[in-house]
Amino acid sequence: MKGIWKYEDLLPPVERRISLGEGDTPLFQLSSEIFLKDESRNPTGSFEDRASAFAISWLLDRGETKVICDEDLDRCLSLATYAAKAGMECLTPIMNLSLSLLGAKYTKRGEILKERFYHIGEMTIAFEIAERIDPEVIVLPMGSGSNVSMIWEGFKIALDSGMSERLPKIIAVKPKFPKDSIARELIQKPIFKKSALKAIKESNGKLISVSEEEILRAQRSLAKMGFLLSPSGAIAYSALSEVKGRKAVLLLTGSFRGVALEVSGTKEIILHLLLETPSHGYALWKRLREYKPISVQAVYQHLRELESKMLVERDDEGIYRVTSKGKMLLVKS
Repeated sequence: MKGIWKYEDLLPPVERRISLGEGDTPLFQLSSEIFLKDESRNPTGSFEDRASAFAISWLLDRGETKVICDEDLDRCLSLATYAAKAGMECLTPIMNLSLSLLGAKYTKRGEILKERFYHIGEMTIAFEIAERIDPEVIVLPMGSGSNVSMIWEGFKIALDSGMSERLPKIIAVKPKFPKDSIARELIQKPIFKKSALKAIKESNGKLISVSEEEILRAQRSLAKMGFLLSPSGAIAYSALSEVKGRKAVLLLTGSFRGVALEVSGTKEIILHLLLETPSHGYALWKRLREYKPISVQAVYQHLRELESKMLVERDDEGIYRVTSKGKMLLVKS
């Protein structure tokens, strides 16, 4: 048996097991000490598939015919995909073409997935890591807190079952936004904050905050290594300096879905470059030429259009910077 159901003896029992091949994600070794666990290789591109596989199976066993999701896009796509596989109805408070194709239906009010069974499948990340190595540190996104608490629980089960020889410290990473940033709204509601903080404390770990710029820098660095991840999926890598000298696993949680907004690919690149380094239009043009052939006039036209959409702004010295609205679009992708 493969995937998360390989660990059925370590999970609560279910009869009707739904699977689309989730789990068994690769563990890449960057150095003698640093490993990357790439959850973007799951069927819908995120670690949510582990949770969905178990949750939908759990609901099927109890005769449920529908599932209601919250407003997290990755979670909705995952639950809708597994619900479609199981022949269940999925209701979501957000809607796009992918969800429509999966047969999901719109509902004005989503449902915060507080129940433990929705997230039990996330424990299998710990099992897979423990089978390969005994890390000193695990770095992962704080998010809603479910991943932190479930992975910690998974490592304790792995220790008790003899799968591992020690418990790792947990470093949870969350985004840090200026008080006036619209992007603050994008931080997931920490519905499992209490259990996540307890897990961090028990592991002698810590919770750290990183800036938008650090997150997007991590996203760009990982992309150059061949990992195309969303900003939230890449956030653990932004804490790389925290684990130097220790055997560590950094959890990459989700694939890049692109910026769902009214800008072209060129404008998206411009936003990324300006967030990394605010600059004059001419300097921006010289950097942009590394990615695609383009005239300096075209660059200034793109900048004017981005200004009109209030995604960038220019100061008195002619230096362009990404606005809070622009940051929101990048971090949300």
